[in-house]
Amino acid sequence: MFGGSRRAIWYTTVIMLAVTVNLLLLYAIFTPKGHFSFNRLIPGEAVPVSAQVQRTEESNIYLQWEKVDEFMDGDFLVEEYQQFEIHKSDRGETLKVVPTDHKDYLRYYQGTEPIVIPENTDPMAF
Repeated sequence: MFGGSRRAIWYTTVIMLAVTVNLLLLYAIFTPKGHFSFNRLIPGEAVPVSAQVQRTEESNIYLQWEKVDEFMDGDFLVEEYQQFEIHKSDRGETLKVVPTDHKDYLRYYQGTEPIVIPENTDPMAF
């Protein structure tokens, strides 16, 4: 009917669709942030835009490690440290302190016998 078999037409259609999708993805990846939005493709209600910047009290976020626990594990004294996000205002006032899931442990040997680490052994395994 169109000068080609149905299978050739089907392959051509699939390849053209794949090329189109890849071009759209490349456009979405390489456009600057905020320039590409699916909301622009789908009609919706208008959103009012203002050129004025409404500045509120901004917070600066700092990360800090604090010791939260100390315990004995056999001959080792173990100190547990946790990382906290400290939100401070522009004036230096602490607004809030948020604990993170990041923890670290320091082990100090407290025994009287020296530790002998065999050669070719990972020292972190002790």
